[in-house]
Amino acid sequence: EINTVQTVSCLNPTAGSFFIDKRLQRSYCTFSVQLPATEILEYVFSSILTAHFDSFSPDVQKTGMKIVKASIDLQKIVADNFMPTAIKFHYVFNL
Repeated sequence: EINTVQTVSCLNPTAGSFFIDKRLQRSYCTFSVQLPATEILEYVFSSILTAHFDSFSPDVQKTGMKIVKASIDLQKIVADNFMPTAIKFHYVFNL
């Protein structure tokens, strides 16, 4: 006898099989989470980096926001150029 079972799973909508059996699908609830806006990412990561850089010299502290913006720009370029496919399903880049 099996009681109190919880299952969490994830599907990539751009790669692999798109068929999910209806009997299995009825047991799931679908949530879609989008990547936050650039302003939100900048706020979150600059808060973390600013707190980390507090013990460094002012010159180093000034570079925090530049590092955050460069990281977000680089992530966007990589995500736009390396699109996931069925063969290269691991090409999913996030911060």
